[in-house]
Amino acid sequence: MAQTQSIVGGELYSGRVLRDGPTAYWRLEESGGLSAIDSTGNGHTITLPGSGITYSVAGALADGTNGFGLSSSTARASLTAIAMGTTCTFELWFRPTAGVTAYTTLFTPNAGGTGLYFNSSTRKLDLFFGAADHFSTTALTAGTLYHIVVSVAAGAVTFYINGVADGTAAGWPGVSVDTVFNQGGGGAALAATLIDEMALYASTALTAEQVAAHYGMRLAVSSGLRASGAATPHCKRTVVASGGVRAGGAATIRRGRVVLPSGGVRVSGAGSAASTFAVHPRAAARVVDVAAESRVVAIPSELRGLVIPFDNRVIAVPAEAA
Repeated sequence: MAQTQSIVGGELYSGRVLRDGPTAYWRLEESGGLSAIDSTGNGHTITLPGSGITYSVAGALADGTNGFGLSSSTARASLTAIAMGTTCTFELWFRPTAGVTAYTTLFTPNAGGTGLYFNSSTRKLDLFFGAADHFSTTALTAGTLYHIVVSVAAGAVTFYINGVADGTAAGWPGVSVDTVFNQGGGGAALAATLIDEMALYASTALTAEQVAAHYGMRLAVSSGLRASGAATPHCKRTVVASGGVRAGGAATIRRGRVVLPSGGVRVSGAGSAASTFAVHPRAAARVVDVAAESRVVAIPSELRGLVIPFDNRVIAVPAEAA
């Protein structure tokens, strides 16, 4: 059984995606109708076809959200064109069905041509441009769920599957995307038992670290603990509420910093992931400014291996911190 990662007061998958600045982000939570809402607030609503979509399919994430199922007869879904530059990113969760059609539409212009497809013959992602196919490396298995990212930096393409790089290409020219699921050109309908959490970044190339972080957040679920609650074990992790644990003192989470309590903890290293931590029962209260997302927060050693949320971020403290 997959483990989940409980989070108190911190972000879930959607928060992490939004923090990385997508131009459009469709969670596909709709239970019906002809519109899929853009969660960025930028207004890139998708106009859905009247048939071919199964709504409220159990989604890709552990937080209980939903997505869409798509049949092989799903018609084109349209949106106001988004100009994807030579630096850009495509992202989605996808569980393909078996199929034989070469070009099934992920993100393309309505006329077809340059764009991102799933090639149902090779079972690979296909970023088509320059009148040529550019494939990811790994063939996808029908019925298996995948996190898909295609990140492009100044024309240099990296495919990612489940958080790991899976092939490269060069020379991406950019394209204006106004179509998902199907098109009016030479492509075909995308058939999938699930499509979920679609995002476009018009001028941002997600880094390998960002892609891995997105994939890792799939297991994040919201905990029922109150902010003053106690620590609780959950699937081999300890979840700590932002002001409540008494184990040599609790770190108080405040905006942009972690306040260490009197009688609690102090940093015995420089604050990087390699730092060591120790409980000092008579230590004075200290304030540790957190300047970088990767910094590890000083916490009581009894609580090592936990996840602490603060300032709309989630900081994982390594279990080996002592």
